[in-house]
Amino acid sequence: KNVEVVHASATALPEPVRSTGFDVLLSLDCAYHFDSREAFLERTLPLVKSGGRFAAIDLLPTPVPRAHLFKRLLQLVVAKLVDIPVANLHDTALYESHLRRNGC
Repeated sequence: KNVEVVHASATALPEPVRSTGFDVLLSLDCAYHFDSREAFLERTLPLVKSGGRFAAIDLLPTPVPRAHLFKRLLQLVVAKLVDIPVANLHDTALYESHLRRNGC
């Protein structure tokens, strides 16, 4: 019933939001752009109220091994062009650990 829209940085939320928290936190196709995804999770998941919900649709561009130098360089160039921080190029296991560490 009561919805409030706040325009703010996902990794630097203003005080009114930090004080009241969220009943529902929805992140659709965006967290891979945040600097960094881990900072977003650390700063927002603790704000989800008890019994609240967090839902996300996220891309997980896993890093190309350094042994594949050309592919790795290409990935880094593409990530830069589409504004994906290098810190967000990691595997599923690390992403899952970020979620668990922050209460999911």
